[in-house]
Amino acid sequence: MALKMHLGEEKKKSFISPVFVKIIVDLVKKAKAKPFVTDTNTLYESPRVNAVDHLALADRHGFSYENLGCPVIIADGLIGENQVSVPFGAEAPWRPYGAHQSGRIHIAGLVKRVDVIIALTHCTGHLLTGYGGAIKNIAMGLSGRGGKLDQHSGVKPEIIASVCKACEVCIIHCPAEAITLVNGKAHIDKDMCYGCGECFAVCPHSAVKVDKWHATSDRMQAKMALYCAGILANKKAGFINFATNITKNCDCIDNPEKPLLPDVGILASLDPVAIDTASIDLINQKAGEVATACPYGESRLFRGKDIFREVWPEIDYTIQFKESEKLGVGSRKYIVENI
Repeated sequence: MALKMHLGEEKKKSFISPVFVKIIVDLVKKAKAKPFVTDTNTLYESPRVNAVDHLALADRHGFSYENLGCPVIIADGLIGENQVSVPFGAEAPWRPYGAHQSGRIHIAGLVKRVDVIIALTHCTGHLLTGYGGAIKNIAMGLSGRGGKLDQHSGVKPEIIASVCKACEVCIIHCPAEAITLVNGKAHIDKDMCYGCGECFAVCPHSAVKVDKWHATSDRMQAKMALYCAGILANKKAGFINFATNITKNCDCIDNPEKPLLPDVGILASLDPVAIDTASIDLINQKAGEVATACPYGESRLFRGKDIFREVWPEIDYTIQFKESEKLGVGSRKYIVENI
């Protein structure tokens, strides 16, 4: 049973406390399952870009076997090389923003082998999707390096000829056999390449580039829905959202941030779409209460409106909910049961 969560950046401490995670680990063990905490490496430069530094950072944040009672395993290998490309999405009836043309998604290799996934998600704002919750935690957080590239850009990689040393490492690792040496430099045949990003991961000279890095938010959210559906297909899964320490930016931004509003609470569901929808509604309800109670305070900015629409006005974060619902991932209808 994989407990998928963000293990935190170096300077930002708003990630889910290992104290809470330990409680969940104990419950999983009581149910006779075998829990482990997991996340994937980043594409960008960070202490989480490779498994060695990632695990060292996790340990500094309290995510150790001694504190949790279970191991921490990085789901996509040492440098993001452990991924599998699986068929999914070509038959989807909706494709308004265009799923990957190959009809494949690229997921962390560990995902294929795990029996159950529990997403432990810290709800935050996000500079590309407006809101990051359970859907994003699964879609981006359990995709392989190629999947992250696909969701962020959808553009196939290219070789920087002036940097390439013709070491052939990319040729050895390319699963599509799309790379050859041409005039003493690596060359990618874009007709054969299906954008897995393996070359980007393994090149020792940083000679692989991806242009047009940032997809539009609409397209990115649609792809997130596709990846969420593909990763959860034929899996048992549960979702726990922590609507606490809610910040404008996600936990990948390493600058410390003050919470936008007081803590809302913790939600649990078997439906990622419902839990994200409910989380947003309860967050906005709390913002309204704060604005009413403190009309001249910092929270007057929100005036009881949609908090993440106000901090990211150019982004419609509901696209990820709508597209996930279309794919049958879950429903935006929900009932809140207070405990």
